[in-house]
Amino acid sequence: DLEKIIVEYIIANNMLYPNSPPVDGYVTRGVVRDNDIVIHAGLDIASKMKNEIRSPLSGIVVSALDGEFGKTIILHHQNDFFTIYGYLDTMLVEARDLIDKGQLIGQVGKDSHANGPHLYFEVWKGNQIIDPRELISTYKEKDVSIR
Repeated sequence: DLEKIIVEYIIANNMLYPNSPPVDGYVTRGVVRDNDIVIHAGLDIASKMKNEIRSPLSGIVVSALDGEFGKTIILHHQNDFFTIYGYLDTMLVEARDLIDKGQLIGQVGKDSHANGPHLYFEVWKGNQIIDPRELISTYKEKDVSIR
């Protein structure tokens, strides 16, 4: 499993990676795969409306726009990591902004499917999807999703 090999390599080599939770909440849906096909590439993290979303690692804003996941921010970090934040109520950064670890980047919102407030959160290493629960221990502990 390529994802497992990448995560083990990152940790074994003490690489910088997104390791702090961007928002306080509970994982209600995780990364879903059907064999090699990714059906849901990130986490849904139930949280309070307008809760603060913070960057888990320093980086640069690649994009801050209204897209498939509503108001969405994409950050590029060291070691070729990307993080994606969807369904925001408020975006507090713009493209090309430099971001520090822990910096406030937005606020939790809702999707258009009448789900409660939550953050949609993805982590990528290059072109490989990484389950954020493998990097952020808090989300492993606060996972109430059905596997």
